[in-house]
Amino acid sequence: MRLKPWLRGVMAAACMVVGVAAQGADYPSGPVRLVVPYGPGGSSDIAARLVAEKLSAATKQSFIVENKPGAGGTLGAGYVARQAPDGYTLVLGTTGHSINQTLMPHLPYDLTRDLTLVSPLVKGALVLVVSKDSPVKSASDLISYITAHPGKTSFGSAGIGSSPHLAVEIMRQVRPFDSVHVPFSGSSADLTALIGGQVTFSFETLSVAMPFIKSGRVKALAVSTAERDSALPDVPTMREQGFKDFDVSFWNGIFVPKKTPANVVETLNEQIKAALALPDTKEKLAGLNLMPAWKSVADSQRFVAQDVQTYASVIQAAHIKID
Repeated sequence: MRLKPWLRGVMAAACMVVGVAAQGADYPSGPVRLVVPYGPGGSSDIAARLVAEKLSAATKQSFIVENKPGAGGTLGAGYVARQAPDGYTLVLGTTGHSINQTLMPHLPYDLTRDLTLVSPLVKGALVLVVSKDSPVKSASDLISYITAHPGKTSFGSAGIGSSPHLAVEIMRQVRPFDSVHVPFSGSSADLTALIGGQVTFSFETLSVAMPFIKSGRVKALAVSTAERDSALPDVPTMREQGFKDFDVSFWNGIFVPKKTPANVVETLNEQIKAALALPDTKEKLAGLNLMPAWKSVADSQRFVAQDVQTYASVIQAAHIKID
């Protein structure tokens, strides 16, 4: 019996829907690559490997971490944006990718147009620090010190447009002050300069700054998040010190190429949720001064769009450019 053309079309569409549904239900049915667009050994790489290990155990399929560093994380992100949208090539995105969307106007991809955030994985606080010999005792005290020493203060960062740099720009949008920015080629160089008195203050990620705080080589003045961090319970927030609505954190999460089937994205989202909820996952992340940051797929899209817009506003207001 020959089917009428319209009926053949309906049946073909139905088969496609069933196929996509089955793909989500069976996902993953083979190895999955998780591209980390940075070198091995950093907190983002460690967190990615931890989650990949849990996903491998839960799904009985290998989640293989591949490091593809270069161009501030954009090389790996651009690579994954060009891959087949089947859920088998993922990329670890970070706050840096939200920032780069504005800071690097000629990117070969668009973060929200070419990639989909499945879910954030972790987030962490920044901490405002000064050297152990600094007379400054609080964030508010720092503003007074800067005002009393015009042209004589500076702040370091891990680089132009890094999240620690932009945290200072957000800080001075709330309470304006003049201080010279000294960008370094990473957090280690920044902290070395701070300890040596070459710069007055810095924001650093808590995971990087914590050993220096514990050893007494730097003093923590404030944490950047809306609430105090359990790792530094006696250190007040920026909000507590008069910086209204100040809430800055860094994060990383898993992205897939745009047009990855919704069923696959939802399945992976639930697998990530389960992995982050495991007690030993939470314990290991806490050891890195990181917190689980799972969000639903819908909330993840709103989150990354807002993050891109927030940093775009900061970058544009501060007239930040890179050569």
